[in-house]
Amino acid sequence: MKSAASNQPPKKKKSETPQPIVQKDLGKPKKPQWEGLVILLTAIIYYINTIGNGHALDDVVVILMNSFTKRGFAGIHGILTNDSLRGFIGGDTPLPGGRYRPLSLITFAIEWQLFGDNPAIAHFINVSLYAFTGWFLWYFLKQFVFTEKPIIAFIAAMLFVIHPIHTEVVANIKSRDELLSLLGSLGALYYLFKFTEENHKAKYLIFSSLCFFLGLFAKENTMMYLFIFPLALFLFSKTNFQNNLKFLVPHLVLALIFIGIRASIVGSAHQVPAEILNDPFLHATFMQKYSTIFLTLLFYVKLLFYPYPLSHDYTYNQIPLTSFTDWRVLLSLAIYISIFLWAIFNVRKKRVIAFGILYFLITLSITSNLIFNIGAPMGERFLYMPSVGFCMIIASFGYRGYEWLREKTGKSTSIAIVSGLSVILLFACGGETIARNFTWSNDITLYTHDVAIVPQSAAANKRAGTSYIFISDSVSRGHADSIPDKSKWKHYLVVADDYFQKCLKIYPQYGDAYLNLGCSKLRQYKFREAEAAWDSAEKYTPTSPLLKEYRNNLSRIYLDSANGWHNKGNLNESYRYLEKSLSLNPEDPEVYYNLGGYYYTIHDIAKARENWQKCLDMNPDHEQAKKGLKAIEGQ
Repeated sequence: MKSAASNQPPKKKKSETPQPIVQKDLGKPKKPQWEGLVILLTAIIYYINTIGNGHALDDVVVILMNSFTKRGFAGIHGILTNDSLRGFIGGDTPLPGGRYRPLSLITFAIEWQLFGDNPAIAHFINVSLYAFTGWFLWYFLKQFVFTEKPIIAFIAAMLFVIHPIHTEVVANIKSRDELLSLLGSLGALYYLFKFTEENHKAKYLIFSSLCFFLGLFAKENTMMYLFIFPLALFLFSKTNFQNNLKFLVPHLVLALIFIGIRASIVGSAHQVPAEILNDPFLHATFMQKYSTIFLTLLFYVKLLFYPYPLSHDYTYNQIPLTSFTDWRVLLSLAIYISIFLWAIFNVRKKRVIAFGILYFLITLSITSNLIFNIGAPMGERFLYMPSVGFCMIIASFGYRGYEWLREKTGKSTSIAIVSGLSVILLFACGGETIARNFTWSNDITLYTHDVAIVPQSAAANKRAGTSYIFISDSVSRGHADSIPDKSKWKHYLVVADDYFQKCLKIYPQYGDAYLNLGCSKLRQYKFREAEAAWDSAEKYTPTSPLLKEYRNNLSRIYLDSANGWHNKGNLNESYRYLEKSLSLNPEDPEVYYNLGGYYYTIHDIAKARENWQKCLDMNPDHEQAKKGLKAIEGQ
């Protein structure tokens, strides 16, 4: 019998000529990365209107009145070697723990050197950083988390870029520290996975470490990624977890180096003045403090699901101290304990939702006041980094909801329903975001709008009152006697007074509110009330440099009035105003010169000589005082 092999046709000899290598996908275009482009464009569209905005809120602290920033390149050394508020305050920060976030200030200094005071450039950079962060988040999630269902990565990143809770971070130039911190953190996480998943190329570990270090110099929140790194590696890495832990040593070392640098510059123990605006729990008991913290944590959950209305401020006393008998506090405890326990029990099952929950809790913890007193009870910017975890959770649940709907209604119907809901969400978030961006146009639009959102905030009322003084000034242009509509000018000042009074009712020891109330009274020619307000300001803020400036301004007004009465021949009134001027500013040589003139007129030569001599002691070049003394000597 012939073997089976013998029945096969003889094999042809391989051609000696090498055959060309043909790729299987030759001629097939690569699938375009439309998801990333959509994310970039969406972020830009939502925030493009911020580019026309000016400066607002704390921009004055980090840019407009920061001595280091305004020196440009020459100020970078000062930024790196000082507390981040020293360039504005001139001394130690009044905030707990100090502030050392030099990276964003360095970018502001570079911008000032290259473009001067140009907020449009700064806003453009913020929008660009935000758009790139959204893209980078999508790219990381697609590559290493939602590898089997990359559409979820797209949904999560889209939710991130459209969420209105981020308006403060993007629209407020100062909040670039938040933008750089998250971007550096995500960069560190991405390159860490590139290193562990792709043949341990050293350059990726170096990139990861560098991104992490830069993120730390942007804001201390980046430190929390020391906990995110191992959690993400455990859940999503395809390589050995225990072996991967050793690759976190560079990050840990850099974190310790940063802590050392920070401590050497701002100090480890920080003396904080007893000021409730900088310590929201100053007068709280232990139970009041932590029950109030859990109440704010509930507000954070509400803002993530329903980000309306939004405010730049939540300080004293918008969120009054509460207790553990408050049902809202109990609800917050129930929510946070439940999701934490669920995540812990499910993290070994490597569920993405467990990662999202733990990511949210870990990154929120550092700004929650549970660990450190951060000097503020609450802030929308504190949700920027934690919102990544929230978006991952909602995207995962959303996709599961779509799959359930598809099983129940069919593919075409489910797609139609989901598309309709997506359009509604896009327009709702877009409308809120774009409108909120306009609110951030400048201090006046921000403060006068938000005071209605947080009416029990002393700071918000003070800022609104100050804004109405500026509005009044814009009407009068500094010349109240010549304006055509005095009623409008006075109306704005009355509104300002109302806000100051409400502010002081909330917080009677608010020195800055008394300062600005005095300014409003001064513009209304209510000089005694202005003095009374500044006397109160001195009681609570005796070291304020503005107090002396404002009193000197009123002193000059009294001096002008004295000269006016003197010219009218009413010496008694002239003397009375000279005394008022002297009481406010005993260091003004002009007051002594005019007092000398008064005494000379009433023939009190001794006192005339005494006052003219005081004038010359303060200003040896005062020619008129010299002439006065010469006239006396000639008699």
